Amino acid sequence: MTYWLRRAMLILATAGLVGLLASLSASGEDVRRDSVAVMPGMVAPLTYYLHGNSVRFLVEVVPSRARVNIVVVSGEGLRRLALGLSARPVRELRRVNEADFRVSGTVGLHVVLVENVSDVPVTVHVTRVSRGVQPGPLYGSLAATVTGLVGLLALRILRARASGSADGAPAQGAQVSA
Repeated sequence: MTYWLRRAMLILATAGLVGLLASLSASGEDVRRDSVAVMPGMVAPLTYYLHGNSVRFLVEVVPSRARVNIVVVSGEGLRRLALGLSARPVRELRRVNEADFRVSGTVGLHVVLVENVSDVPVTVHVTRVSRGVQPGPLYGSLAATVTGLVGLLALRILRARASGSADGAPAQGAQVSA
């Protein structure tokens, strides 16, 4: 029984270390590009999950003579708007045909609302560039590693107590030579 438990803890610790190394080596730049068509006077939402690190948004409007309003709202702000309450946007840009802005320090669901304030249909291209370590995989791998290592340590302590070497007394049934 302890053989299989020890083996399972070793596998868990090893898998956690591999995941930890993979998430640290994959920490780089994550680029996502979305496009949305917006008719005159209409609003189009784009949803993103931000992990708290600095995220850069690049917005391009086609045709370039058209103008849009861009409002970035957090998940909490969106919930408040749905309840009919007021909400402060994370970022707000008025009457732009291109934009380059950053959103940092916020975690969770965010909605980029694009409102066409021109008299022509537009296509809006939004590029999201996220840099850094994504905490979800990092925390999961770290938890697996710690669980596996703590399990191995607990098994070693239990085995030492069972053999009697933990308190210095000979194990039950062991012969003592003088």
